[in-house]
Amino acid sequence: MALKFCVVILLIMFPKIILLCGADEARAKDDTTCIGNRGIPFKINTRRFKRHENLVSLNATSVRTNSSSNRIELRGFKGRFLNEYFVITCDGHVLSTFRMIFEHPEVHTEKCPVLLVHGLFQSSDTFFEQDKDQSLALKLQNLGYDVWLANTRASKYNRVHLLYEPEINEHDVNRYFSYSYEEIGTLDIAATVDFILSMTTHKKLIYIGHSLGGTSFLALNSLKPDYNSKFATAYLFAPLGYHRYFPNDILKAEAKRSDDIFKTSVENGIREIFPYKDDDALFSPEDCLGNKSYSNICKQLNIQKVMGLKTVNNNVDDTRGGSLGPLFHLAQNVKSGTFSRWDSGEFTNLKRYRNSTPPNYDLGLVTVPTKIIYAPNDEFVSPKDIANMASDMANAEAIEVKRTSFKHEDFIMGPDAMENVYAGIIDELERSPNLCKEDNSSFSSDLLGILMEYKWAWISILLIILAIAVVCFCACNKKEHERHRCREHLRRAL
Repeated sequence: MALKFCVVILLIMFPKIILLCGADEARAKDDTTCIGNRGIPFKINTRRFKRHENLVSLNATSVRTNSSSNRIELRGFKGRFLNEYFVITCDGHVLSTFRMIFEHPEVHTEKCPVLLVHGLFQSSDTFFEQDKDQSLALKLQNLGYDVWLANTRASKYNRVHLLYEPEINEHDVNRYFSYSYEEIGTLDIAATVDFILSMTTHKKLIYIGHSLGGTSFLALNSLKPDYNSKFATAYLFAPLGYHRYFPNDILKAEAKRSDDIFKTSVENGIREIFPYKDDDALFSPEDCLGNKSYSNICKQLNIQKVMGLKTVNNNVDDTRGGSLGPLFHLAQNVKSGTFSRWDSGEFTNLKRYRNSTPPNYDLGLVTVPTKIIYAPNDEFVSPKDIANMASDMANAEAIEVKRTSFKHEDFIMGPDAMENVYAGIIDELERSPNLCKEDNSSFSSDLLGILMEYKWAWISILLIILAIAVVCFCACNKKEHERHRCREHLRRAL
């Protein structure tokens, strides 16, 4: 009887335990992976790729030399080419990722792959807008590093989605542009990093991100801590993170109205900044969003300054567009003085985060050796906030740029960025030739990673072993009881 009871209990409880574990894992993943499109088989629409090639051919910085090839020649940089790869995120965005090569076939290098990530509303073009002697990308390539350049979703290169066609279908606009910098980090950067590592012989890469490129890095590694092991080191140029001491009083005042502005924009079908056009339309300060009816929003949020744009001659080729989402996500954080996830309102927050307010990004989970480089008088980043971020991270250091007049956009476009920022990075990298090679703890870290990745499988195995042990225990108890009864009968018979 005892044995039957044990077996029945195990049969009832064991499936429930497994299902509950799986459900918890699914809920945990739902927060940081694709929501809504998971499980849909993606099929590439070649017509969209043909249209995408036409868009790329309009790029002012690079030109496609052969329509059937992914090789692109850089204008103004003789002998320099880009190999273009299409990286597909798990929610269907097709990202153009560039790898720098010389005119001759690629030469294998033992040095680290380096990923350069642009800031808000920009593209990989920004890394080629400086003079040759000031270009970080060219310098790293000259030194033998495997240089890659990311392009995040909805930028000028990434107008393709496997499910949505916002260019021709207005019903797809809202779904296509419904993202913030969190999706850029946990989906775009994650997919790009995985692709680069799969294409190289290295287990890690060097990350260099400007502004929102740094913000997305922090979001990725705090929400998906397993990605920390994929970065040898990181250099973040003025990342927009903590906002307790946000220095721009004008934008701080406007941020208080950001929720109302965003709601009005969405209700009027406005989800994109700088809508892409196939003509040579100019974008002046009065119609900086591509339509004069948007000019009030542009002025209120000071778009030109955030994007580092000139006030004239910003034609379609120079456009740095994208979703309103990342901008208003930053505005939410400026308003609250925090570095937190997207605020969808109390009801949706309760459903998504199990809390009425969005949780903060836990920078204590970011363990990548990181240098946060900042300017003392940056109009969007406070030195106090940078210091607090560095202290909360497990392995970070804050470094101040020497020139006090250094601005937010100077990290990428400044005439002396090499002297003030890049030279120190290059010297540090050159002193660590084995930076991306596996250390002595690689085996243990890989083993830990495997254990964590398949944790529920291991838990299931342990539960099965436990179940067998319980069954055996019950069976042994029954046998012992039978032996005891047998001995008792024998004793009485004697």
